[in-house]
Order: sequence, then C-alpha cells, then structure tokens
Amino acid sequence: MFVKGVLCCRPVLYELFTGLELQPQFLSKTSVVRVLHWSGATTTVPVKGVLCCRPVLYEFFTDLELQPQCLSMTSVVRAIHGSEAITTMFVKGVLCCRPVLYEFFTGLELHPRLLGMDVKQLTNCRVGLMAWQLLIIAFYIAGVERHGFNIAALVNLLLQSMYLAKFFWWEYGYFNTLDIILDRAGYYICWGCLVWVPCLYTFSSYYLVAHPPQISNLAAVFTIAIISDSCRQHDLTYEYVKVFRSAPDGKCVLWGKPARYIVANLVTSPGKSRKLLVSGFWGVARHLNYTFELVATLAWCLPGWGLGLWPFLYFYFLVALLVHRTFRDEEKCSAQYGDSWELYCKEVPYRLVPYVF
Repeated sequence: MFVKGVLCCRPVLYELFTGLELQPQFLSKTSVVRVLHWSGATTTVPVKGVLCCRPVLYEFFTDLELQPQCLSMTSVVRAIHGSEAITTMFVKGVLCCRPVLYEFFTGLELHPRLLGMDVKQLTNCRVGLMAWQLLIIAFYIAGVERHGFNIAALVNLLLQSMYLAKFFWWEYGYFNTLDIILDRAGYYICWGCLVWVPCLYTFSSYYLVAHPPQISNLAAVFTIAIISDSCRQHDLTYEYVKVFRSAPDGKCVLWGKPARYIVANLVTSPGKSRKLLVSGFWGVARHLNYTFELVATLAWCLPGWGLGLWPFLYFYFLVALLVHRTFRDEEKCSAQYGDSWELYCKEVPYRLVPYVF
C-alpha cells in the first residue's frame, strides 16, 4: 500500500486480519485465499528501480524476524538492569561466564513476563500454534480453489486441527515439558515459535496447494484412525503419570497390574527422593510419548504419499528434534538422579522404539 507517496509492505498477519480487498468474493477471490496466490496477494517493493513482487510467506518470514530479536533483547536487558537473571553458571563445580551472544541466543529467564504476559506462552502457544492453524486453513481453501475438493487434503487439515485442538485442551501439561522447564526465553525459542513453526510445521499443507494428493480416499480416511489412536495413546502416557503421582505411595493399577517404580534419590536436593514409574507405557520405553507424536505427525503427512520427499519435511525435522530432545532430557535426568537414573535405564532399556532404539 502507499502511505504519503511511499510504498509500504504490510505483514501477513496484519493482511490476514484486516483483509486485502474491499469486496472479496467467497473462495474465488476471498482475502485469505488470495494471500496464498502469488498473482493476487503479493506485496511489492522497488529494487534498483524495478518493481519486484514477493510472496506473502516471504514477508511473513522476514517481518517476524525482528520480533524474536526484540524478545531476546528484553531478557538480556532485564538481566543487566535487574537481579532476576544472572550471567554466570556452574559447570561441574566451576563458575563459568557465558558470552552475551550466547545469552541472547539461549535466553536468561525461564519465565519472563512482558506487559503481564508470559513470553513463552505468548510466542509458543498464542502466536506460533495459532498461526499454524490459520495457515493450514488458508492452504486448504487455496487448494480447493485450484484443484477442487479432495478428501486427502481435507484429512491433512483435519488431522492437524485435531492435534492443535488437543494441545490447547492439554495446554496446562505443556508447562511440564522441556520447552518450558529447561529452555529459556531467548532468540532460539522465540524465533523458532514465531518463524520456524508457522513456516515449517505447515509445510505439508503448503505443498499440497500446488501438488494435489494422489492417495485414495480409503487410505486418506485410514490415516484418521492412525492419528486418533496415536493421540489417545499419547494422552494416556501422561494420564498414567498423573494417576501414579496422585495415588498414595504410588499404589495404583496400570495395565491390570500394580504399578512398579524406582525410588530415585535427588542428587541436586540431598535428602529428597522421587518415584520413577516403570509400568505401563513408561515400562516399554523411556520416551514413548515422543514415539506417539512422531506417528501422529507421519499420519498427517501421508496425504502427500507419492509426491516425493517434500511433503514429509516436517516429519524428518521432528525425528531429529525429538531424538536430540531425548538425549537432552536424559542428560538432565542423569544429573538430577545420578545412580538411580542408571538403574532406571536398566529397567527400561529402550528410548523411543522397543528393541530398536
């Protein structure tokens, strides 16, 4: 748009919220669909005298680039002007100072607040995941306009929407995950949630706009059963922990048998101990909840079967992410429980897939 004779570019979320056209027509010319069509929803910028068009997704990527920097710098500035965050840490008993760039990247505070809002909840849940939902809806509408109704594309949308709805229903449990209890609010997590999540996590839906699914309707419907079961099993893994922790002395029944556990002494808090569950799902693999999440992700990528490797890009990324997170989690547990963790690993020898890994 022009403001006082100057050509200005507007961010995609602003355009999505306010609209692009004064009198859009449903589906064929709706504002949301035209956001995804380069011929009708591009922003322009003069480059060396030539008017160039850039896709709105590019604008979305570059415009959000500044926000994680601002949030990260907020954490660093709060550390400089206050005492709530320190720039030193102990590594194997040695006091180490961390470079400012490292602090900027990883963050200083676990739960910083900005204008009364939890920064990580704002970036992770309210912006990143809600943008995910909005974009896959827009991608689906764009696909319908270009190729007509396709049940596999609809399944791709519904499965991700089901996953996101489950997340927001279970949002309180998210605050017990590594993203919240271990990762600080730095550039790494802010950029990831504001940019990486909307751009990469939606890629399977984005790819189907230009490449309609080729799988049969029966196969598409079958994927619904896969993700429904995976989501249910994923929820049960956390439900078993909740039941176990709420039972007096851990006395409860899981899978028809009394729950078994290991009493682990806390190295970080001498004199205190915790019970590590080795029954039910937690007796099969140490991170079986990650396995169910990978299966669910694979299910909504399956509508892209036969279209090459690109529709599965997010799945490949998630495999690498969760395997890396598995080792991070176990490193934390080993430092926290010491020899008790080694005993637990002997009781439950597999990390993600029994007899494989």
